[in-house]
Amino acid sequence: MEKRIFVILIPVLLAVSFSQALGADVTRTEGQTDPIWTVTPDALTWTTVTPSPTPTGRSAVGWIGEFAYLFGNETYPSVALYWHVPTEAWGNSTPYPGQGDNWTGAVLGGELYVVGRFDPGLFVPTNEFRKFTPDGAGGGTWTQLANYPMTITMLAAAADTMNGLIYAAGGYNGSTGVPNAYVYDVAGNTWSPIASLPQARLCVGGAFLNGKFYVVAGLEVSGFTYTNTLYEYDPGLGSWSSRANLPQGVAFNWSSVTTDGNYIYQVGGGGGYASWPALNAVQVYDAQGDSWFLETSLPAANGTNSALYIGDPDTAYILSSGGWDGAQYIGQTFKGTGLFVGMAEASSVQFPLSSFQFLESFPNPFTRSTTICYHISEARQVTLSVSDLSGRLVRTLVDQPSSPATIQSSNSVVWDGTDSSGKPVGSGIYVVRLGAGELQGSRTILVLR
Repeated sequence: MEKRIFVILIPVLLAVSFSQALGADVTRTEGQTDPIWTVTPDALTWTTVTPSPTPTGRSAVGWIGEFAYLFGNETYPSVALYWHVPTEAWGNSTPYPGQGDNWTGAVLGGELYVVGRFDPGLFVPTNEFRKFTPDGAGGGTWTQLANYPMTITMLAAAADTMNGLIYAAGGYNGSTGVPNAYVYDVAGNTWSPIASLPQARLCVGGAFLNGKFYVVAGLEVSGFTYTNTLYEYDPGLGSWSSRANLPQGVAFNWSSVTTDGNYIYQVGGGGGYASWPALNAVQVYDAQGDSWFLETSLPAANGTNSALYIGDPDTAYILSSGGWDGAQYIGQTFKGTGLFVGMAEASSVQFPLSSFQFLESFPNPFTRSTTICYHISEARQVTLSVSDLSGRLVRTLVDQPSSPATIQSSNSVVWDGTDSSGKPVGSGIYVVRLGAGELQGSRTILVLR
């Protein structure tokens, strides 16, 4: 009898048995010893790159294709910038129709949705909600959408790209922090309430990962002090749960939380003020194991910085830009390479999983191509295929016996995001399946168009 151990958390799969397997799905024969999973993070290496031409901070940000966008700043509320990924150069984008800062961005369907604009002229939050549609050259157009259900700023927001939804929670309504949470349906252009946060949070970050919405740290209402809480919202259950606390409390982090589709990164953050210091800590959350670890710190602590995961076809990295250095907003920008790609290795005398290693696809998510890596140290018939979530075969990438050469080394296959007819697939989650005799593995990858 075979026992299946699932460790990829997406709605169509089952419960996790080995939470630290980081996306591996292993089939084994009954009676064999369970593998012991160990994970060693890759150390991020930070380098200083070209600073933004205008200081940023308290910005709405998002990465779409060849451009990362940053809008708004407390001192420069009309700032609109792009970072061109292929050339690593800055340029001016199309300003938001009205000055603003303290807002949050979420990318969905190749567009950047911005909620929580703070009006620096009237010094009040608004209920405005707009989307930015890129023109492919760094600029774009802004479209007014259904207003947020309440005036709000400095809130957590993130996109569920599979279901066309944007989740938002917490924030500051002009007088206090709130626990209210809502979900936006892109197709219907409507906001609907969901269960409120367990506790009110403001100046708070958010991320969406593995079908769950996460609200990361933020300020508590009583005393306006940093928290290190992590709340997880399960849309299927319609309820919130508390997860592992961050190693360090942080707030002013609505634009410094990012995800690569496998982990949540809290990159720096904090205010940069006497009561609310800036942080240079890089805290990484593994949802599979419900645990945090610390990565290599930023070279400098700049509060209210912006951080984005960028899955460039040639490399993946985190971009951290701008923030408050304690005296002024700056454009200092850092690039972090050597991401925690989550290779899971197993050791067991009775079950030599080291002979079968299904590594992470890189980059993931991706827009143009991704490299799928694996290692099989035995002579077996090897198949590697891509399917959609319904189980429909999209493309077979490998179907051949392993050779002596491939047994001695790791193997990599590039998928260019096309199906068996050469047609580009649409945005969404796809399942990569690796088979080698009785050993089977699967991973999910995210295509962004």
